[in-house]
Amino acid sequence: MRRASISVAILSSAILVLWTSLVWTHESAWPGKRLAEVFPKAKKFKARQVTLTAEQIARIEKETGSKIEGEDKEPTFYVAYGPGEDGKSGELQPMGAVVFIDAVGQSGNMEVNVAITPKGTLQSVSLWKHTESKKLESPEFLKQFEGDKKVTDAFQVGKDITAVPGAEKASQAMATAAKRGLVMFQEVFGKKDTNETPADSIRGVAR
Repeated sequence: MRRASISVAILSSAILVLWTSLVWTHESAWPGKRLAEVFPKAKKFKARQVTLTAEQIARIEKETGSKIEGEDKEPTFYVAYGPGEDGKSGELQPMGAVVFIDAVGQSGNMEVNVAITPKGTLQSVSLWKHTESKKLESPEFLKQFEGDKKVTDAFQVGKDITAVPGAEKASQAMATAAKRGLVMFQEVFGKKDTNETPADSIRGVAR
């Protein structure tokens, strides 16, 4: 009887691990919840994964002062589509894009959601998974990343970003992640040799 109970316990644990793995894999494959939190009015999202060239990586690293490693070399941009500004147009319009950036704070890894407007300016920044101070999720801190910040802004604690007390490293990591997302967006969607804007470029992503 004891052996049977142990076997049942082991089987239950294995099923729980498998279920957790499946849930995590599904969320990794299509992060619907994360996207809906960033663009709650979006009707659909389209994904575009890109592989950054060596030249693009070099420019991004120079612009942000940080190394591009791991998954950030092959970022996926999730373009949000929703009603036009008048709310009456039948054709969905690009509302912006989301890219997930890895960062490291005081306590470990962080996943930063960077939302970018069709104009190529910053819309918002938020955290998904982290073990840092909860104050990094406060409106008082996050509102510093709103208001159409551009790639030319400093994104530096002590200049245009006020850090969460006691979480200075994590605050700067989020600021750097925000700028990285912006610069990546410009590298992928900005057309330097034409008059096409980022908004024009993302309009047809993965249609």
